[in-house]
Parts: sequence; C-alpha cells; structure tokens
Amino acid sequence: MAEDERPDGEDADIVELPFGVIPEEEEAAIVLPEDPELRAALEEVSAALGVDASDADAEVDTDVETNADADAEDEAEADSDAETDSEVNVGADFTHDDYRDATTEAYAGLADMVREADEADDVEQSMSVQIPGLGSGVVGFDDITQDTPAAPEEAPDEFDEEILAEIEARRARRRTLQQRMATGLGLVGIVALAVYFGAVWFVALVGLITFLAAGEFYAASRKSGYNPVAGIGLLGVVGAFVASWYLGAAGIAVAAVITLLVLILFYVVNERRNPLANLGVTALGLLWVGSTMAFLAPITRADGWEQLAGLIVLSVAGHDVGAFFVGRQFGSHLLAPQLSPKKTIEGLVGGIALGFGMAIGLSYLPWFSDVIDLQLALVAGAVVAVVAPLGDLSESLVKRSLETKDMGTLLPGHGGVLDRIDGFIFAIPAFFLAFTLLGLLP
Repeated sequence: MAEDERPDGEDADIVELPFGVIPEEEEAAIVLPEDPELRAALEEVSAALGVDASDADAEVDTDVETNADADAEDEAEADSDAETDSEVNVGADFTHDDYRDATTEAYAGLADMVREADEADDVEQSMSVQIPGLGSGVVGFDDITQDTPAAPEEAPDEFDEEILAEIEARRARRRTLQQRMATGLGLVGIVALAVYFGAVWFVALVGLITFLAAGEFYAASRKSGYNPVAGIGLLGVVGAFVASWYLGAAGIAVAAVITLLVLILFYVVNERRNPLANLGVTALGLLWVGSTMAFLAPITRADGWEQLAGLIVLSVAGHDVGAFFVGRQFGSHLLAPQLSPKKTIEGLVGGIALGFGMAIGLSYLPWFSDVIDLQLALVAGAVVAVVAPLGDLSESLVKRSLETKDMGTLLPGHGGVLDRIDGFIFAIPAFFLAFTLLGLLP
C-alpha cells in the first residue's frame, strides 16, 4: 500500500480501511478539514475507529501551524497539502482483495467472540413450559426436576356450562326412565301375584294402594295450607272397600254418605278455621280417590274376573306407556297448557293407540281369549281412550291447585302412589259400568 507523510514530516504507520488509508501511531489522529460536510463524514470515521474527535481538532490546529512556518512561501499549497494529508485518500491502487481483507476496530473482537462461544462447553438446563391441555410441567432431562406453579384454572365458558348441564339432564332422564320401568314391572308382578292368590288378596292389595294414595293427597293438602280431617277421610276409604266387597256398588254409596255425615258432625262439634274448605278437601280425598277405586271389588264377583282385571290393568298401563314415550319423543303441541306443561296431543294419540293395541292383543292370547273377545277388546280400548286421560288431567288440576309437582316420592321414577294410579281413578268405574251393560257382572 502507498505511504503518506504526516504534517510534521514524520513517517507513520498506515491503517487500512475499505475506502482508503489513514496514518496510525500508538493512537490514530485524524486531521479534520474545514469543509463542514467533509468534517461531518470524517467525524463518523473517527467514531468508528474509536478516536476522540475533540482531540483531533487540537491536533489539526497544531499541525497546520507547523506546516505554515515550514513552508510560508506557498501558503495555498501548504493548506492544500494539509487538506490532502488529512482527508481519506482513496488510493488508485486499492483493489477488490484489499476491500475483502480490510477491517476496522469496530469488528476487531467479533471473530474472537465467535471463536470463544464456539469453544465454550454447553450447559444443559431444564425448561418449564405451558402445554395446552396438559397444564404446566418441566421439559428437559431425566435427572433434572423443577417445581413449577400450576396454571390458574380458567373460569368455565358459558357454552361449556350449557353443554355440561344438558349432558347431566340427559343422564338424569335416563336414570328416571330406568327407575320408572323397573317400578312399573314390579307393580305388574305384585298385581299378578295377588290375582293368582285370589280375589280377596287382589281387593286387599288395591285397597292398600288406594289408602296410600289418599294419604298422599291429604299430606299434600296440608302442605298447601289446608287442614283436612285425614283420619275420617282414610276411614271412609277403608269403609268403601269393605262395603263394596259385601254390598257391591251400593256399598260404596253407603260408605260415602256415612263418612260425609261424620265429617259434618265433626265440624259442628269442633270449632275449626275454614270449615267449608277443609271439609271439601277431606271429602274430595274420599270420593275422588277412595270411592272410585273401590268399584274394582264388585268386578271380582264376575266369572273370569281374573281376565277382566288383567284387561283393566294392562290396557290402562298400555295407555300410560304409549302416552309417555310418544309424548317424550314427538310431543310438541300441549294438550292442556294451563294444567300441565308435559302432556301433549301427540302423547294422547300415542296413549290411545297403545291402549287399543294392548286390549286387542289380549283378545288373541291364550287364557285371555277365553273371556275377552274382539268386541270386548274394542269396548275396553274406547273406555281407556276417553277416561284414562281424564284421570291424568284431574290429578294435574289438583296438583296445580295445591302448587305441588308430585304427590309423593314412594315410587322411584313415578313420584307418589297417586301419580301412578291416576289413570285408573275414572277408568275403574267406567269399566264397571261397561261390564254391567255387557252382562258380564252378576
């Protein structure tokens, strides 16, 4: 590379730059020109080389004065030489290789830093990360463990809560359905066993069921603010079954009249609040539940009463099953919205269809067909189609008036006993009348 002379005439080492050469001794000195633009450019070069620009100004002044004394005859030429010496000399002999090999102090330590980092030993460390769906944990090496705080539980999304509630509701309905089916099959088995043992056992079983149902009605009435005389009402229920067993249908009327007279006498002797309302609730339990169910006792006097009892029980049960499943699956039009939000027209149609189907099916089965023919089966289907829904609706009316959902909790999946036998309340008196008109009863 070419050599330049410093203003004082001393030889100087040369610092190679990508764009020229600058003399260097122990510390580089830069001669700054008077031109502002060149001065600013060389200040940037000075900063890159690590030279203090303020010191450079002092050196420039000293060098210029020395040059002026030594060569005063040609001041213009001396100034030009000083300018030439201080400026960056873009040598004509600067080649591409020089540019490639050149460097500055700004990058002097970069290669050493890279080499030291490459030769340094790696230190293995564990890393705690959050993995969606897995919570927090330590990802790293088998011999390194690190406790990390558990990720805070996020509040459940409202949409997720709705899904969970729907899933739980479906599970609850499934459990209720299973309980309902198990309870229904159990009741049918008990009734069949009572029929097998004889009429007295069958009537006693129905009487016990009716007694429990009337008790549920009186208990629900008390919870709603009424004060019925439950003892007299329940005695009237028992009297209705006993009288109908010995006296037939006339015995039911006798028992009802006697019970009403006792009730009136009770309220005459004992001063009670709201006697008319409470007397009416007590009489309703006797007449609506007890007296209607007691009509089953006279039916047991007929020949083939076992088949007739089976026809009543199975056809009404078929109606209830059809109404429940069809209404549950396809119900969309409410039958009586002012009484029940669950009873639908579709359920009513399904109940009528299955009630008819059950009665007609029994007429073709052995043992049943000995007593039940197609004509009787059609009559039974018509009776069930008309009066069984009325029994359901009447209980809905009572429950709505008493502001209660179920009459009891004795039967899993069904609620109370009265909730299970409501379809029989008007069906049994209607069957008694139909059998009498057909000449099946003595």
